Formats: sequence, structure tokens, C-alpha cells
Amino acid sequence: MKRWCAVFCIIAGCAAAGSAQDLRPVGADLSTLLGGIGQSVITNLQQSVLADDGVGSASLGDSHFYVGITLGAALSHGILGFVNNPNEFQILNVNGLITSNLPSSLAGYYTTSQTFFPDPNFKVTFGVRLMMGIEVFGTFSIFPEALTDALVQNVTFNTLSAGVLVRKVMIEDSGPFPAMSLGVGYTYANLNAGYSINNFSQNFSGDTLTLGGNLKMGWTLNTAGFELDVSKRLLIFVPYLKFMPWYQWASFSGSIDNFTANLSSGGSPVTPTYGAGSPLANITLNDIGFLMDFGVEIALGGFKLVPSGSYDILTNTLSVNLSMRGQF
Repeated sequence: MKRWCAVFCIIAGCAAAGSAQDLRPVGADLSTLLGGIGQSVITNLQQSVLADDGVGSASLGDSHFYVGITLGAALSHGILGFVNNPNEFQILNVNGLITSNLPSSLAGYYTTSQTFFPDPNFKVTFGVRLMMGIEVFGTFSIFPEALTDALVQNVTFNTLSAGVLVRKVMIEDSGPFPAMSLGVGYTYANLNAGYSINNFSQNFSGDTLTLGGNLKMGWTLNTAGFELDVSKRLLIFVPYLKFMPWYQWASFSGSIDNFTANLSSGGSPVTPTYGAGSPLANITLNDIGFLMDFGVEIALGGFKLVPSGSYDILTNTLSVNLSMRGQF
């Protein structure tokens, strides 16, 4: 009897060893996914944050202050296109994992985001003209988590940005001469996003791999630089051009909190040889960006309408914006 028990234990041990899997590549692949998303967004965050401050003219002229809003988006080349590259990942079919587990309401956004991703912005703008041609502008934007929770479940998304620009009018618009001003500014922004990935499942070497946890991603941007503004009034139209060299220092951190990776075969658990570990990605970015902002200000009395665009020379991306302000 003891002999048969020993034989049974040996057979069971061999079976368990034969079905064991090494899950370390799973954690590495998910870290690659986090890093890819972080890198894709961080390179376009500055352009989105520095979208038009609501003023096209290089001088406010005789006005004392203004308030307004700006709507727009930076049109990036996509943030998830890399998931279709098999060389990015060791084992996981990340594209298949996402498409098979993502809610149908988000499937269309995911597909579009692989080749085109509009990074939207909305901000309140305000400014004041002081003595000696000194003008001070401010921008503020917030998208609270409470609003996201009211719109969609299992998704975390919130943003905050604030900036200030101080400029000196060097030349007023007069006769054939355009207005020209030189400014210096600083902007801070953060963006947080997350999603619950509980019960995401995929085939893994013939077994079923089930993932769980809370995906968390956060971006922080500090950017400061100079701005040279040139504009010329033509009746009610004021076409303008801005040259904007800005230095940015930005960071990204991504993780899957309470991460789990479980294997099963035919409903029975499979013991992995090694665990997957906790996926984690950290990215820092320090460089100089060069933006060109262009558009036309349409003056309708004290109301100004400003359709505009900006082009980032380094990332080769375009943003489109529409600003409206009341000037007094």
C-alpha cells in the first residue's frame, strides 16, 4: 500500500511540474505596455497644455482686462499603435487581450487611438494690462474625478493645469508696423488615468491566464519658456504668429496595484514556476520644445473670436483651438 502511495505521489508531482508555467514574461509585457502608453502621451502633453491662451493680438491695446474660454485638442499620431508590434512583447498578445476584454462601449475609442488620438483641452483664460505695456495672462483648467465617475464606470480620469504668462509690448500696431511683444511664462499640469482590469483572461500556452488589479497611470508636467508674438490688424481681422521655445520637465508613473495573475486548466488551478511580479513603468522627459502658434483674431466690438492652430516642430503634431473672450 505504501508503495502505491509513493508511486501516486511521484506521478502527481511529475504532472504538476509538467503543467507549471513561468509567468515572469507576463509582468514584463505589462510593464512594456505601461511604458508605451506613458511615452506616447508624455511627448504630446506640453503641446496640449500650451494651447492658445485666448489672445491672438500681440497687444491688448487700450483694454484693461479680459476673460474667456478655449476649446481644442492636440492631434497626436496615436498612443496604442505599438501594441500590434509582436517584437514589443515576449509572450502576451496584448492587442487580443485588450480587444477581448474591453467593454463594447470603449472598443471604438481603443481602435481609433492606435492611429489617431485627440488630446482634448478646455481652459478658462483671463488677463490684465498693467502700466508700461506690461500684460499678465492666466489659464486654468480642471476635469474632476467626480465628473468621470458620473459618466463611466471602472474608469479613473482627472486633469488639472494652471499657467501664467507675463509679456511686454515692444511695438504697438501702428500704420504699416505690426504689434510685437515678448513674454515669459510657466505652466503646471497633471493627468491621472486608470481602469479596473479584474478578470481579464487570455490563452497562455494552452492554459487560461486571468489577470486582475487596478491600472493606474499618472503624468506630471512642468514647462517654462519664452514667447514672441507678432500681429497686424486688418479691419476687424488680426492675423498673428507666435514663436514659442519652451523647456519641459515631465514624468510618468504607471503600475497595476493589487496585481494578480492566475493560471487554470479545465477549471483547475495551475501552479506557475515563477510569479509575474508587479508591472511598473517610470519615464522622465527633459527637453526643449519649439511650437509655432498661428491664427486670426476676429474683433466684434468687445467680443473676440480666435480660431487658431499650433505646430510642434519636434513631434510633428498639430493642435486646433477655438477661443472666445470678452475684452473690456
